[in-house]
Amino acid sequence: MPDDLLRHLRLPHQRKALLRDLARKAACDEDQAACFAALGYTPHDRQKEFHEAGLAGADRRVFLAGRRSGKTTAGAMEVVYQLLHGDESGRDSRRVLVAAPVLELAERTWRIVHGLLVRQLGFEPRRINDSPVRRELELPWGSVLLCRSTEGKALDSILGDSYHMAVLDEAARFPAGVWEADIEPTLADYLGHALFVSTPRIGWLRDLWERCESPDYPNWVGVHCTSHENPHLSARWLDQRERQTSRSTYLREYLGQWVSLEGVVYTEWDREAHVLPEAEYDARYPIDLGIDFGTTAASPFVLLLCQRVDDRLRVFNELRVEGQSTLGCAEKLLRWWDQWRYPRGEVAMAVGDIAARDGRLMLERCLRGEGILGGDRVQT
Repeated sequence: MPDDLLRHLRLPHQRKALLRDLARKAACDEDQAACFAALGYTPHDRQKEFHEAGLAGADRRVFLAGRRSGKTTAGAMEVVYQLLHGDESGRDSRRVLVAAPVLELAERTWRIVHGLLVRQLGFEPRRINDSPVRRELELPWGSVLLCRSTEGKALDSILGDSYHMAVLDEAARFPAGVWEADIEPTLADYLGHALFVSTPRIGWLRDLWERCESPDYPNWVGVHCTSHENPHLSARWLDQRERQTSRSTYLREYLGQWVSLEGVVYTEWDREAHVLPEAEYDARYPIDLGIDFGTTAASPFVLLLCQRVDDRLRVFNELRVEGQSTLGCAEKLLRWWDQWRYPRGEVAMAVGDIAARDGRLMLERCLRGEGILGGDRVQT
């Protein structure tokens, strides 16, 4: 590089102007790599895979990742790249929506975008609103960024709007239905892209992740990234998290795996370790019953047949009844018991929920003398 150009670039305002022009030109030329280089962004391998999927035509991308893995940064850089499009007359300018469960989460993306475009490159916005309740940015050539939360009626303001891209930050925490009912229709006019960046939570996002793994949805691409794949994150800190955090939490929050922690009693449950195919009824041992009372599909009546063999509890069969009263469940249990030809009078103990007093008393009344409940009682 010539000496005079080097001296020229040592002046901060000159360097800023050059990088500003390079970033804008690269975006308008659809050269994402050059645009990112001008912005000083070097994506790690999983971030790069995420960006390249969009360039290859995937208009629905899920970045499923652990904490501090760079997922928010990847989403924000996609926003910056889109906003840099457009000539001085406003042709090909872009509109981008960033949505989050609460506006404070959308602020993370806002700060990256604002920091790069306004502070680092020095663009003077045509319009800016940076308040705790509303964050919007309009650039001189007409590209617009809007940040919204899913709280209350915040998304009502986007009804009828159109966007080239929507970024759903921490998408797994969104209320079910928000994506399909409120956000996806806003992408129709421009055939816009949608980015879902999130740590996993069992729920509606799991269905979208399954689309990414299905050949029936070629426009859906999923990228999985653990916290360990961020080269800027301290390996020592991650090692501490693994040793000091429960296994289930570590799997979900740092390895980005689909683990449900809600309602879990025994978090160390592992199907591979705890389920054995040879758990069958053994006539040498008495039977224990575990009962969960319920009458609906969401909360059914469940009966587990167990035997204590050495130091293990073997669950060898299960009866599940939905939509029946306790009386109906008792009648079905009698027929089911005889169909399996289990012996009567061999139950050592039946245990049920202490809170389900009415269900316990009704089951005891219905099955008294049938030899199914140990001592004709359901213990708690």
